Amino acid sequence: MNRKRRAVIPLLLIVGMAVVFSIFTLSSGSAPSYRRYISPPLTYGIRYTLLYPSDMVPRQAPHSPFRIVYKHNPLIETFQQYARRLGLRAFLPDEQIGVDAYVIEPEREIQIWDRQQVLSNRAWRQKRFWDAETRTLFTLTHSCGKSTIPLYRKTDPVIIGSFQVLQPGAEVPKE
Repeated sequence: MNRKRRAVIPLLLIVGMAVVFSIFTLSSGSAPSYRRYISPPLTYGIRYTLLYPSDMVPRQAPHSPFRIVYKHNPLIETFQQYARRLGLRAFLPDEQIGVDAYVIEPEREIQIWDRQQVLSNRAWRQKRFWDAETRTLFTLTHSCGKSTIPLYRKTDPVIIGSFQVLQPGAEVPKE
């Protein structure tokens, strides 16, 4: 009887992992939902706002007071690490969004661009936004690894298209 129980436990673990794997795989193909991020006040009281996938969590990067990096939920990241240890393909998103803000000196020339590159193992896009009133240059970067390029193609236009600079006292856009 004891041997039968020992044999059932690994079987239940394998079945459980298969169910969780299929849930994450099926949900990754659906249309993502979004949340709105509103930055704390920056130089001259301006803020910025953008939409980001709801399964991501905003984190303040330690090296810069203005840089916000979004990574997926820590619980999902932990599950992904265990899946890799078991030899499974990294099937969960590894998408990141970052925003940098710099005040530019009046005599310096401003270069605005929208660059994008999709390779076989990663994809990224970097777009600059200029607020002439406060002379603040924003660089929005959106990147992902190989396993999430199809998801990146869905989320990138929404993220980039939703970025706005908010002047002091401005009303926050609706979702």
